Amino acid sequence: MLRRIVFCVIVSFLVGCGSPNTSPSESSSSAANKNALPANWKEMARTYVKEKYKDPRSVIDSEIGKPFFVNNLHPSWKVCLRNNSKNGYGAYTGLQYTEIVIKDGEIKDYATGTGDDAFFCNNGYFDKSTLEPFPIYQ
Repeated sequence: MLRRIVFCVIVSFLVGCGSPNTSPSESSSSAANKNALPANWKEMARTYVKEKYKDPRSVIDSEIGKPFFVNNLHPSWKVCLRNNSKNGYGAYTGLQYTEIVIKDGEIKDYATGTGDDAFFCNNGYFDKSTLEPFPIYQ
């Protein structure tokens, strides 16, 4: 009985490890075409900050990086913002990254903070030399 259970577990594991019939280049290009970056991505990021930050008028030293496509389990565009803003207690947090996830033409998710909170922004997955000034209120 134990042999049958072990056999079923091994077989199901091996079946789950199979690869799809498309080549990696085909799946990458089809995912990128289906999930094109909207032309107004900067305005989307600006609107996000105005709607989600506790005190958006307090944002200083704001910069935005060039978007990059991440083709993982959930293919999407990532936009990294770096700024200093006030928290709920009214104190400035220091420069922190905010990672905005754009998928299917809209913002699907975001994370702000240090370490793994904004994983792709904090762990070197984007070119920090692409950061440029990003005024929230013009």
